[in-house]
Amino acid sequence: MFKYHLAPLKEQDKLANGFLKTNEGRYLPIGICGVEIDDSQEIFAFEQDRLDEGLLKLEESREYIHINKLEEVTRFYMGDECFVATSVYGSRDAPQVQALRELRDNCLMKTPTGRAFVRAYYSGLGKLIARIIIDYTPFLIPLFQGEFDCLARRHLKKKNN
Repeated sequence: MFKYHLAPLKEQDKLANGFLKTNEGRYLPIGICGVEIDDSQEIFAFEQDRLDEGLLKLEESREYIHINKLEEVTRFYMGDECFVATSVYGSRDAPQVQALRELRDNCLMKTPTGRAFVRAYYSGLGKLIARIIIDYTPFLIPLFQGEFDCLARRHLKKKNN
């Protein structure tokens, strides 16, 4: 988990696109961020309906918090890491890994089931699967590459149309 200080509402230029701007000028997808309230963590709802008022809806409580009242937000997922794809392609910068990151951010994070999958993946499941592939089943890497290649091509084709 990483903590970021948010830019004030008047500087939030990509809210309508689903991104929060930090003081450092970085953009974070709303659906993978949240806040700590009374020693518990609550993620922001992916579907926001009052962003034009500067209000962020919380996923579980369905309450709203004004952006200007937030000292910081927490990014609950390491959005730049794709453990399994990186272990399969040998590089976090492989074009297929980039496409799979985009698929995660632009497709999976838009549905409750997709967000649940991403949460489970980044809770440790992704690292575990990557370790199993590398240590015990490296002979399956070509199979994973074929499946990931298909997903990446399909995503890029859909994105470019």
